[in-house]
Amino acid sequence: MTKDISLHPLAQRELNDSIRFYNSVSIDLAADLLAQFESASAFIRDNPLSTTIVLDDIRKKRLKRFPYNIIFAIREDSIRILALAHHSRKPFYWVGRS
Repeated sequence: MTKDISLHPLAQRELNDSIRFYNSVSIDLAADLLAQFESASAFIRDNPLSTTIVLDDIRKKRLKRFPYNIIFAIREDSIRILALAHHSRKPFYWVGRS
């Protein structure tokens, strides 16, 4: 059974900010980022345990073509995306989000 996915408000902000940045470079890049995020989210929804463990019950899925990881936690009945973490950003800055 697949689980519903929700985004932490700060993860939603990170996604919006990233799309806005890539949109300033190219509409096609922004659209591709969103498509990659949606594809990775679908993979997470369908195969959450096939991803890399980062910390305790926190996992990550790398986006293709973009320097981001989706950081998420598997809950009993859902999946919570905690961050869209850029590879150059301070590691584990998202610890404490739930």
